[in-house]
Amino acid sequence: FDFTAAELDGCPSSYLAERLQPDGETYRCTLKYPCYVPLMENCKVAATRRTMEFAFNCRCKDENGAILGTPVELRHEKAKLMGYATHAAFVTEVRMSGGAAAVKDFLGGLASKLRPLLESDVAALKALKRAELGDAAFAADGSTLHAWDRAYYCKRLEEARFEVDHEALRAYFPI
Repeated sequence: FDFTAAELDGCPSSYLAERLQPDGETYRCTLKYPCYVPLMENCKVAATRRTMEFAFNCRCKDENGAILGTPVELRHEKAKLMGYATHAAFVTEVRMSGGAAAVKDFLGGLASKLRPLLESDVAALKALKRAELGDAAFAADGSTLHAWDRAYYCKRLEEARFEVDHEALRAYFPI
């Protein structure tokens, strides 16, 4: 993906310098870790983050869909032959977790205990987004925290709560 400096607003100069193309005007970004994660954490431009998030989550979807179809069907067939309704029922009993119902109850209880923490964190992230965009733009965006917003606002929250400056830390960990 080639982006302009404006489309990568917020990314550190060291990040941009590593990706500058020979034309001197565009920056090449990939879906590999050293490129993708810093972009998602630092880029202020939601459209750029959205483009990268969508592409990242669609990597190899056609190939993987074709590959995964057969094992899923075979697992289901095996479970049926062994007398279980689903593959999940089979593996949870074999792994001594008490069966699928016990796992479902455990995860349901865990989710209900963690929900207040999740709601608190989401509220804090939305507050950061509202502060950055302003009330009108935040409302126009549906007052929503999108998937492509998560890494960016989590990083902003980390910086605000713990006063962490990752660029300052780079001096102590040269590559």
